[in-house]
Amino acid sequence: DACSRIVATPGAVNQFDIANTPLNLAKETTQGIDIETSYRFNTADVIPGLEGTMAFRALATRFLKYDVDSGLPNSPIVERDGTVNLPNWRYSFQINWDNGPLSLTGIVRGISGGVINKLFIQCTTGCPTSIADRPTYDNQSVPAAAYIDLSATWRFGPERQYQLFFNVRNLTNKDPAIVAAG
Repeated sequence: DACSRIVATPGAVNQFDIANTPLNLAKETTQGIDIETSYRFNTADVIPGLEGTMAFRALATRFLKYDVDSGLPNSPIVERDGTVNLPNWRYSFQINWDNGPLSLTGIVRGISGGVINKLFIQCTTGCPTSIADRPTYDNQSVPAAAYIDLSATWRFGPERQYQLFFNVRNLTNKDPAIVAAG
């Protein structure tokens, strides 16, 4: 594509015109699977006397492939799946009970473990020399993590048009993995 933008100047010797227009050499290739399931039922059908509805929902995403190609000669294709920014798995499980004015929700959300960067080399003995594109680290793993969120909502007023809610994200105050940038 780039070479076709260089053409001989009509009527001139050893002169060329270069078409100066945008050219997109880069590309990203992705593959993955999204899974979702949910189930809702009347709570009284399972626990007599407890009014309302109970709902369960599970979501999961499995990244199979996420490659970034800059399109520049001799540049490596960067595999981002399974790295700190794109873990192989992302998931959430949610349970909700709603009886009209009161709604309670609990969510567990998480990510699988991975590595900082697939181009980095993890090595402890007899390691190759680090270079800019392929540095060597003794440990570049990032642990899996899960977080718990809770919320409660109280609806009131005419036709329950007002809401008072309470929400706690990351109930256990779990810090994400610390990963160096750059």
